[in-house]
Amino acid sequence: MAHELRDILPRDLAPKIRVKGRDVADPFGRGYASRLDGPLLKPTMEITPSIEQKKIAAKNADYFCARGFAMRAKEDYRSALAEYTMALRLDPKHFNSFINRGVAWEKMDKCENAVDDFTKAVEHGDSKADKAYARFNRGCCHAMLGNWESACDDFSKALAVNPTNNHFRFNHAFALRKLERFDIAVEDYQLTRALKNDDFRGYFEKTGVHVRNTLQYRKMLGDEAIKHVAPGPTNPLNMKARRLSIVEGQVREGSGVHSMTREQQNEELRYILDKLPHQRTGDELGFIKSVLEQRHILKHLDISALTLLEILRTMSIGKEDPRSYLYHQTQINEKLYILLDGKVTLLKDPPNTSVSDDKMEQDAVFGNVMIENMCAPEAVETALVEENSEFIVVSSKSVKDSIKSYHADTIAENIRFLSSSMLFRHWRKAQLHELASHFVIKTYDGNATIVTQGDKVKGFWMMKSGQSSLARTLQYTQHDEASGQHADAEVSVTLRDLWRRDWFGEDCILEATEGAEYRESVICSTPVEVIFLHAEDCVKLVAPNKVTVDLLRQAASPPPPDYELLDAYFANASWANFKEQLQVSAQATSIDNINVLDKFPVLPKQPKIIEKPHRTKLHTFMKDHREFLTIQRS
Repeated sequence: MAHELRDILPRDLAPKIRVKGRDVADPFGRGYASRLDGPLLKPTMEITPSIEQKKIAAKNADYFCARGFAMRAKEDYRSALAEYTMALRLDPKHFNSFINRGVAWEKMDKCENAVDDFTKAVEHGDSKADKAYARFNRGCCHAMLGNWESACDDFSKALAVNPTNNHFRFNHAFALRKLERFDIAVEDYQLTRALKNDDFRGYFEKTGVHVRNTLQYRKMLGDEAIKHVAPGPTNPLNMKARRLSIVEGQVREGSGVHSMTREQQNEELRYILDKLPHQRTGDELGFIKSVLEQRHILKHLDISALTLLEILRTMSIGKEDPRSYLYHQTQINEKLYILLDGKVTLLKDPPNTSVSDDKMEQDAVFGNVMIENMCAPEAVETALVEENSEFIVVSSKSVKDSIKSYHADTIAENIRFLSSSMLFRHWRKAQLHELASHFVIKTYDGNATIVTQGDKVKGFWMMKSGQSSLARTLQYTQHDEASGQHADAEVSVTLRDLWRRDWFGEDCILEATEGAEYRESVICSTPVEVIFLHAEDCVKLVAPNKVTVDLLRQAASPPPPDYELLDAYFANASWANFKEQLQVSAQATSIDNINVLDKFPVLPKQPKIIEKPHRTKLHTFMKDHREFLTIQRS
């Protein structure tokens, strides 16, 4: 009987059936009964499950929900959906399965399905907090679908349960801004910042609606919100100062630089550089950049656009009297100098003067030219001021601090990128933050050369986007048949392509010698974006990490010798010429239309070999004496 019943019922219900004289029930509350003449094909009665059966079903639902969560963590959303669905078949009111399945639908861009699951989660939530989070998730899906009214309504109901939740508050403000209700949105944005203060949070929780509508409360809210805005140009406390600087400074556009004399440009530079860094406007920074470009100063600096922006923001003006020293030989010098007026001599053997000393004139750049380095290098000369001089001074420490203050999003992007690489995924968060703040982002156009074979290794490079190729230039001697002489020639051989997360220049970490050179050139096939870390920073930041160094050493396969590359190059060239000749001789438009085997000479057929059967002596003897087979033995 039990065997027949399992064959008729659905497969998922068959293991749950109990027979042998007892009522047949399953966790869904559906009852089945059996008769002596065979099983029934439909339920005969509705049996309410017991409390024990409900507990068993709930435990099984929690198990499948946990499996679904593990699948979702692996980004296997289809498997997660199957597990959540199985949990809901066991317990149709399982809140966690509804809300997690809604998140899985959202990850798969099925926001309509996610809204349905979050709605059911709101219905079956056990507490107000559960329902608030379900409404918050449903509001996010409504926002992704563009239903801002529904999204705003869900965020409002979630805030009614938990008014101090910053995520609820911020999304509510965003929805209000989309609906152009700016007055309420501003208050919500202010609260997201002000609630970071524990004292204000306690005050907010104790106040009622009648207090929050007063002018005194709004003023207190605005003052508290401004305190939590990051310092810099976006801080409202600096708005008034920047507006005054724009009015008083009579800022000129970059196009007006060419119509000004040098003295007028210097006067405008003095006025701008006398201001604090956060008081300089974008037009003023553009003016400084235009002046430096017109005087061909920027070509001496190999820096990224982000570093250039912070150099323009943090540079200052300085003056020195005759016979004074800017820095001394073997001294750590972190400053970069741009000479506006005057004369400076770089002494190679101080205090004596020699013919090898360099004379710096107007617009000369000297000092710490590698301004992007984490650690300032030692000076190789002494800078002596010959007459009254005026400089633009840039401090590498100020540039680094400014990058950390104003470009936290860029550093966060570098952290995400580095943590996805096999070289740095084991680093701690603090180490990654320090490393990412020193990586420099550089961009190159197609067919541009990033590094050239034979140049000194400057640092470590990692591809962020685009495609480039690693090529080596080979030299060989070619015989000229016309003149009968040997001439030197060279050819470029592509070794491999470089894609996202590929790196080169690791010799500065593995060898750490000053004389190391690039053994190959890197040429851009498409527009490329790379991140770069100077060799000195690599020694201090990357080289101490043994795991990263071991990974670099394992991946650094020695390139083949030059003679093998030349043999492969000429073999490929000969094969290409052979195919071209075949195409011309056959007058075909494509090499695919030619049967290459037909172009080779036909080999003579091998003579047919007649194999003679092997005849043993015993076989021959038995064949000649057949009469022995008929002998009658007595």
